[in-house]
Amino acid sequence: MNTREQILFDKKERIFSAGEPLYEATEVIYEAIDNRIRELVTSTEFHCQYIILMGVIVINGDMDMGSFSATKRIEVINLYDRTRTHITPYFFKHLYLG
Repeated sequence: MNTREQILFDKKERIFSAGEPLYEATEVIYEAIDNRIRELVTSTEFHCQYIILMGVIVINGDMDMGSFSATKRIEVINLYDRTRTHITPYFFKHLYLG
């Protein structure tokens, strides 16, 4: 079993109990990738002041279906003072109504 299959298998109850299982499977994979990127950023030494992390789901479709993208997160990490600023709401206000 490959890594993607293992991730999906571990979350199969969550996926199959969701109203939209395909959407939920996409979210599960996104979260796994996001967690891994966060681990890599934490364990890597950078020679700069800022890191910008942007999480996006991109689904390439065919000519009939078209493609889809959804920006999930834009985050600025200041390596000098270790602060994290989520700037996604500034760009996508329609996603953050609260």
